[in-house]
Amino acid sequence: MLLDDLIEASKRGVDVKVMLEGGEEFLGENFTEAQTKTKEYLEEGGVEVKFDGEGVTTHAKLIVIDERVVILGSTNWNYYSLDRNNEASVLIKSNEAGIYYEDYFEKLWNQWNIKINEFMPDPAGSDSAKMPEGEWVELYNVGEAAVNVSGWVLYDSDDHHELYITPSNTDTGDTVVPANGFLVVYRNGDSDFSLNNRDYEEVRLYDGYPPSRSTPIDNVSYSGSEENKSWSRIPDGTGNFTITESTPGLRNAHDKNFDTNGGTYPSIPGTHEGILKLNRTITVSRLYTYPCPGTGGHTEYVRIWNNSGWNVTATWKGYKDDWHNITFDEPFTLFAKRTYHYEIITGSYPQIIHKPEHTTPDGSYINCTSFIDANGKMHNDWIPAIRLS
Repeated sequence: MLLDDLIEASKRGVDVKVMLEGGEEFLGENFTEAQTKTKEYLEEGGVEVKFDGEGVTTHAKLIVIDERVVILGSTNWNYYSLDRNNEASVLIKSNEAGIYYEDYFEKLWNQWNIKINEFMPDPAGSDSAKMPEGEWVELYNVGEAAVNVSGWVLYDSDDHHELYITPSNTDTGDTVVPANGFLVVYRNGDSDFSLNNRDYEEVRLYDGYPPSRSTPIDNVSYSGSEENKSWSRIPDGTGNFTITESTPGLRNAHDKNFDTNGGTYPSIPGTHEGILKLNRTITVSRLYTYPCPGTGGHTEYVRIWNNSGWNVTATWKGYKDDWHNITFDEPFTLFAKRTYHYEIITGSYPQIIHKPEHTTPDGSYINCTSFIDANGKMHNDWIPAIRLS
């Protein structure tokens, strides 16, 4: 009945917003399924609904009406609470309380709109240089209301490596992320926070310090980087991460490259063969192989060819310099909408896309016609996670 009343209010033009507990593991699958059905039912009726963030338990039972009526208490809005349980709730008629709790609700509602959108792990020069040089992390607001992130904290994979967000280390000299806008946070000489250039790393955003007593807002993991290039979401706020030319404070755009993005375990070295069909023309000088975290995953040999007799090859130079990349002797062009074949021989443990075919964020295509692993077993659903640039 309450759900239908909310839907009817929305149809009358009332601005109705509902935030639900998304369902942490300890609450069980049945709880999560019920919450999902509730969300879908309300949305079908035109009500705007959000789940709280992962790792957060929303225990408050709160209704705010017109900034002047507040209902607050222990009562879950279900049959057992309303008809069978001993519960207690209060109805408060107060403009002061209404404004206070509406601000509280809007803070919760809007904070999940802030996303880690781009970051620079390996800048030219010192990683800890003063801004605007050195490492930085860009935040993006996917919502329609500005969000003040004063007091929020960025972390790498270590809970003790904190980078506070203050007006002194942002590109605007402020801590507000505008609606559908950006805020760049610089390391700016901080001695704790440090993004790994070679191996597995995390970038995490919390609404305070320490993480154990704060709300996790967003987190990203990656493995490896390229000097003076950033990891970027494409499209902004919602897409997958890929390595691009950096665009701090600006919209991210695809570089002219072919990028499967990362894969997963399980992994084993072997020989991959398949087809490439790009959605746009690119110039290629090297191939990057996404390694599994903590491994030396790489490509030892690559050959790319077409049905007209053209082909190009490259061979790995060993564990030195930028060994994640294998460089071709001369740059070459792969043309859009044409079919190419590839053979890639990998070493150690590269990341794998475990499916027969894969479409990249820009609409390019790669498949696996065969993969023979180091034990001689054949597969048809192991695509190497690579980038041609």
